Amino acid sequence: MTIGNYMKKCFSVLIVFFCWAGLSNASLKILYGDTLMPAAGDSLPDWNGDSIKALMAGINPYGIAVDASGNLYIADYANNRVRKVTFPDSIITTIAGDGNQYYSGDGYFADSAALFNPSSVALDDSGNVYIADFGNNVIRKVYAATRFIATIAGNGTANFSGDGGAATSACLNLPSGIALDSSGNLYIADEFNNAIRKVLKKTGVITTIAGYMGMPGYTGDGGPAADAQLSGPSAVRLDSYGNIYIADNGNNVVREITAATGIINTIAGGGAYFGDDSLATHASFNDITDIAVDQSGNLFIADDGDGRVREMDFYTGLMTTVAGGGPYYSTSPLHTSIAPYGLCMGPGSSLWIADGEFDMVRVLTGEETGMQELQSAKAGFKLFPNPCSDQFTLQYLSTAVINSGDSQQLLEVFDLNGSLVFTKKFSSSALVNITGLAQGVYSARVTGQQSVGTQRLVVIK
Repeated sequence: MTIGNYMKKCFSVLIVFFCWAGLSNASLKILYGDTLMPAAGDSLPDWNGDSIKALMAGINPYGIAVDASGNLYIADYANNRVRKVTFPDSIITTIAGDGNQYYSGDGYFADSAALFNPSSVALDDSGNVYIADFGNNVIRKVYAATRFIATIAGNGTANFSGDGGAATSACLNLPSGIALDSSGNLYIADEFNNAIRKVLKKTGVITTIAGYMGMPGYTGDGGPAADAQLSGPSAVRLDSYGNIYIADNGNNVVREITAATGIINTIAGGGAYFGDDSLATHASFNDITDIAVDQSGNLFIADDGDGRVREMDFYTGLMTTVAGGGPYYSTSPLHTSIAPYGLCMGPGSSLWIADGEFDMVRVLTGEETGMQELQSAKAGFKLFPNPCSDQFTLQYLSTAVINSGDSQQLLEVFDLNGSLVFTKKFSSSALVNITGLAQGVYSARVTGQQSVGTQRLVVIK
């Protein structure tokens, strides 16, 4: 980090601090559709404990992942941990790493193991968590059934070897990104080996699928990916068709391996100017730290050096900025300063961003979609408008766990410290007046005679 960037970050953190104080330790202003919603992080990177509200936790987020239930997983790089945020209660816990920068713990509980700057996380359909243990030159797996951790790729030595043999006997060199395909095969952005490696789920055998002989360079477009040269690939992703996307960071381009042919091509970057509103291949980038692909095939690029997250439209191939470019912290996506270290897609096509400038995870969603829609469905009731100011309507959904026939029901609202700040009894859907509540983020709980549901409530004054 340059001195100029350091000063900008310090100034921005002060802004966040004063905004936070005005919200009584709650979230910043949240508006769906045109606002970046903070999901985790208190703007400071130092670890300050577990089992607290995620917005009060100190994190240093790099790679991130979101499961089908909307829970967030964070590679907490400098804190040598992997964290989990459960929604809608927004509680953060450590699932791997004890904070020590070391390599130990295989065969035991993951939260007592030592990691060394974890840089990426991935999830399979069984709930197992995969970790790019960057500084230890290995990939590790936390088993959902036992919470034990094991090394599944890399022998801990920084080198380039092992193709055709067991992945655990192979050498990796600072693996920065990982991904899984629909069959559970593992893909590794082996950054300092200038290669993409693949580990077959059934056999555990490792091969190199892109990057020739580990030699850095920029060659091979239009030919087999295994014969192409890469330079410091930082991330790898797959789409629903099995096509592979590579953040070829040293070359400041994104490349695609077509699943049907194994042919590699540059699909974004390499242009002579910044390139928004033009073809992605005419655009330029500066330090691509991560990429993400949505269900429609649109590609999102963490252009860290330019302080932006950019999107390549699947149908037009045009490049636009969706977040970043501003001089300081803002909740407006196109007016905020940002350092996108990690990206992932979430429910409702929401885009999650690990923001290294403010040490937060932030969420960009469409109106009435993403996290809000997910929370409403899980809780069984909807609060609208949400965010709100002085009042909102409580409405039951068809998926409700609340029994609307209960003769007496109770709405309780809690602040981020867990203190009860508002109650109301009612017998059916209701218009609720909350003029006495201060601006902030709350947890709304509705309890009937036979059931209970909880979701987030945001108040803006």
